[in-house]
Amino acid sequence: MLILLLFLSMILLVVVNHAARRPGRPVGVVSATGLVILFLTFFAEVFAPLVVMQIFIVYPAFYIWRWSSGTPRQFLIISVSVTVLVYGVIGRKGFEKEREWAELRERYPYQSLEARLPTSAMSLNKNKLSDDSENQLEVLEEKISTTQSLRFIYRRQALAQLHEAKTILFSDSMGFGISRMRARPSDTHIKAGLHPDVNISQPASLLEVPQPNGRSSPVLLRFENEELREWHIKGIVDFTYPNAFGYMRDIRHVAGFESHRFSELPAPVLQWEVRRLDLAGLLTHENPVVYVSENLPCMDELRGAPTRSLDEFETPALEKLRQGEHLQVVNSSEGVRMLGAIRCVKQCEECHNSKRGDLLGAFSYTLRRIGK
Repeated sequence: MLILLLFLSMILLVVVNHAARRPGRPVGVVSATGLVILFLTFFAEVFAPLVVMQIFIVYPAFYIWRWSSGTPRQFLIISVSVTVLVYGVIGRKGFEKEREWAELRERYPYQSLEARLPTSAMSLNKNKLSDDSENQLEVLEEKISTTQSLRFIYRRQALAQLHEAKTILFSDSMGFGISRMRARPSDTHIKAGLHPDVNISQPASLLEVPQPNGRSSPVLLRFENEELREWHIKGIVDFTYPNAFGYMRDIRHVAGFESHRFSELPAPVLQWEVRRLDLAGLLTHENPVVYVSENLPCMDELRGAPTRSLDEFETPALEKLRQGEHLQVVNSSEGVRMLGAIRCVKQCEECHNSKRGDLLGAFSYTLRRIGK
């Protein structure tokens, strides 16, 4: 491409300087040559700002020189100087952009997710998913796809170009490339659609929440309320943070990934509000545990957080989830306890090394009636 651009620049210089030496100084030939080159740059897949800028400076200089009756030697100096100036300005801009992209590569480097991800979850599923769970998987996949808006696409493209198209980016920024990139890497593109970097506090500490008394096993309900199902799905989408998946070349080369976390406290549902929302970890410990945190689940924070064993409600509820159920609920005078499955959907398969429907974790909810 650079050779082609230099060739076009030389044609411009030869044509205008040849015309400057001829009697009558044929303006028509000069103008036609410029229009042909512009046509090539705009319509022949070779849009080159460098050559376009050269045309728009050299040609007015030619017409002014012709009107002022200057000598051919004067125009030669003018045309060569303009060409050198154009290449210098574009070149400086290119090096400035390359420094900016080098800084972005340092801020959003490739990282490996191998150590952060547990092994496959296939062994946790004992039965085929229930019809309800299968339906909820489809709903969740649709919600995630909807959440991954154009901002996500631009962000992923920007990260991919930043790491995988270094040479093209550099030559393109200098006007030596095709210059058709629509989502060039920038801090604005890479931050597009991301949550504020703030953890959301739990509404109540663990000590403030009534604990099971251990006197009898809770009666689990297969909850049929559609609004509560949608509420749980919305929480999963917020936690998985689809816009922050970044660009993934493979599991060892992921750029711009932001850990799963909540961006807001789930809104009240029906007559209930959240008192605790905890993550049950099923894959990284010998036995299932619940992470204890003063904030809503955030994977970066939970890696070093204390854990507790499953309680009298969560233990049988988890068994139901392993058997293919989606949501388990127990209602008592103290409030509502709920355990909701977090399963692998098609958007998660590659990173998590799991199959669609595999149980990856669960949310343990403690709800109380609003106003109590």
